[in-house]
Amino acid sequence: NFKDRTIILGSAYLIMGATVNIIKGSGNELRPDGTSNNSFPSGHTATAFMGAEFLYQEYKPKNHCFTGLWEQFKLDSALLVREQILIELEKESL
Repeated sequence: NFKDRTIILGSAYLIMGATVNIIKGSGNELRPDGTSNNSFPSGHTATAFMGAEFLYQEYKPKNHCFTGLWEQFKLDSALLVREQILIELEKESL
């Protein structure tokens, strides 16, 4: 029902937000514009990923098209993270 889903979504958002902020606080990744050292992980990306996972869990038994799109999103995200890691490793080797 709507109340249960709202509680689950709110709880997931709180856990995700706390996790992202803990990691941001312990990391030292410079923002692209150079204003501060808390750019990783991206809160916007984490929120999008969490919302997409919530929708996937809600609709996976009913909509196979959505399941395929979600699998593609996860693959694309993994490839982007891999590319970012390779860029960072290249910077460190220079």
